[in-house]
Amino acid sequence: MESYIRKIYILAIFLVVAFLFLFSGFLFFERHNINTIKKQNSITANQITNLLPSQSDKANSRDEQPEKIFKMVFFGDLMIDRNVGIKIKQKGLPYLFQQIRDSDLLKNRDIASCNLEGAVTNGGQHYPPNNEYDFAFSPEITSQLKDSGINFLNLANNHFFDQGERGVAETKQNLDLMDFNYSGCPDGQIGECSSKIIDINGQKIGLVGFSAVYKKIDQVEMNKIISDAAGKTDFLIVNFHWGAEYQHKFGVLQQEIAHNLIDAGADIIIGHHPHVVQGIEIYNGKPIFYSLGNFVFDQYFSVDTQQGLAVILDLNRQKAEFSFIPTESKQSQPSLMEGEAKADFFSKLAGWSGGDVDYIEQIKSGKLILER
Repeated sequence: MESYIRKIYILAIFLVVAFLFLFSGFLFFERHNINTIKKQNSITANQITNLLPSQSDKANSRDEQPEKIFKMVFFGDLMIDRNVGIKIKQKGLPYLFQQIRDSDLLKNRDIASCNLEGAVTNGGQHYPPNNEYDFAFSPEITSQLKDSGINFLNLANNHFFDQGERGVAETKQNLDLMDFNYSGCPDGQIGECSSKIIDINGQKIGLVGFSAVYKKIDQVEMNKIISDAAGKTDFLIVNFHWGAEYQHKFGVLQQEIAHNLIDAGADIIIGHHPHVVQGIEIYNGKPIFYSLGNFVFDQYFSVDTQQGLAVILDLNRQKAEFSFIPTESKQSQPSLMEGEAKADFFSKLAGWSGGDVDYIEQIKSGKLILER
């Protein structure tokens, strides 16, 4: 009996030892498999860093993306009262813009600007003081400028005050209601009304307007306005109403003011008032268009007062590319010059301009490229 019990005891010990041996082997192989899987699936910090795009990769990616080009166009004097008003009553304002609109000159422009020669009063009413040249436009007609593609108005000129303080106040109210962008105070004045900053796709474009026709303007205060605006914007446009009427050559005082404005921070100067096109100058790499002439007006007494210059600006971080589009009007309806008339105009424009021979040749070609 003892021998039987002993055999059972030995068998039990053997089974326990065998079980422990097998179980240990199972645990060993299971742990080995888990470690192998972890190694296969683990990524070191360096490997993670290598998988992420580097700063140079990001920069290259940005460079590969097409850069935004800001498209602008600038015109000269626009007046829609007097004989132009009669034409509008007869045929409508869209008729005056028909050929310009058909040319695509006003399509897809971030800024399409002109100098508005007059006040936008309620119903187009005329208020005291009564002037020899006295212009007022109704909101109903003015709103159609926007339908034609104009979206910015320079108000700084000698006709903004034609209808007095009441006209100035109504102009601002009416333009705000029509969602027009604008800047400029009456002739000789400087203030908050002088400047406007527009945000276009994250870029701040400044538009400042000054007028010095019948009244002197404080150049020190003017330069402060420019310096302040330049510090808040990516590109600064200055509209200036100045100069002698019907003279193609810009004056010494115009030039002095223009150079001071650029020294203070202006990137481009757009001039008007002479009612004819004046020359172009490049100063410290910045363009000065001393006068773009008439855009829509009723000065039918000469060829020159029925010609104007539209300036297209395509702008990016590297360069500013200008295209010059001369216009000619018949009974206040502007159209684009073509052929010999266009070539002759560019030749005259080069003669009215001043500066480097290379710039003069570019003006003759109708295009101008400036590095920024």
